[in-house]
Amino acid sequence: MIYDCVGMGITVLDELVVLDAYPQPNSKSRAKAIIRQGGGPVPTALATLARLGKRCALVTALGMDSHGRFLCQELEHFGVDTRYVTYLPSVVSPRAIILVDQSKGERTVLLAQDPACTLEHHFQSDQPFNQCRILHVDGHYPESEIQAAERVRSQGGLISLDIGSNRPVPDALLQNVDILVVSESYQQNGIIPGDPIKSLEQLAKFHFKLIGITCGVKGSYLYFNNKMHYEPAFKVTTIDSTGAGDVYHGALLFGFMQGFAIDHMARFAAAAAARKCGQVGGKAGIPDLQQVKQFLLDHNSNIDFLS
Repeated sequence: MIYDCVGMGITVLDELVVLDAYPQPNSKSRAKAIIRQGGGPVPTALATLARLGKRCALVTALGMDSHGRFLCQELEHFGVDTRYVTYLPSVVSPRAIILVDQSKGERTVLLAQDPACTLEHHFQSDQPFNQCRILHVDGHYPESEIQAAERVRSQGGLISLDIGSNRPVPDALLQNVDILVVSESYQQNGIIPGDPIKSLEQLAKFHFKLIGITCGVKGSYLYFNNKMHYEPAFKVTTIDSTGAGDVYHGALLFGFMQGFAIDHMARFAAAAAARKCGQVGGKAGIPDLQQVKQFLLDHNSNIDFLS
């Protein structure tokens, strides 16, 4: 099988608790809804790519439990190949409780991860990496990701790294990365704090082909082909921002594969992420290509680059 993108990263069961507003300490509140969806940066990006028509596969570790089965079935519904998922006995699949404040469209994530639920030393096959255009990783399984990255690069593929939270990334992984997209939080607290444009200018001195910094409602910054670009976020009513950055990353990779110019890549990714924010959870609002086109038209954006 030839894949447009193979992803390797943590896969999480999201339990989204929808609230009118965050509760006060020592209080009792009613939830408007409790919704179960799959989450995780890499799986959500792959689901986005698959919705947009790309061939994708996921390499991850899950427990032999109902949560693991649910997560794979949901991804298969989106069109993501899950044959390379490693199921581990006596292990609990990762789970997150996400408090969604609908008054502000914000969320707070509480992650519970069994340390034994890992790919390290469990996944040894080269098969999914032999013919893939892009390997998309998140740094959760560094040793496995380094091995996979080296294999993909040896076959002429590219490596994409999504860093959303503040955790160390081994140099051996960064050295293999072609596409680097980080959250504003990681940029400010990790690599090169300060003004995003100045950070991009510093990162552009390295070997990366495409660099991005996502800043939520403040927009995003990209560097590609010796050009810098700022893309403002679309003004929408945000129901829930869960997964918005991950959808952005998936849509950005789609634009990169399609050969879009930097401004078109940024606008397309911003549109996909904004449309997602109209629904609760990281998966429910993922748009297909026609829905992104319609969103852009509704917001008076030119879509000639999509024809």
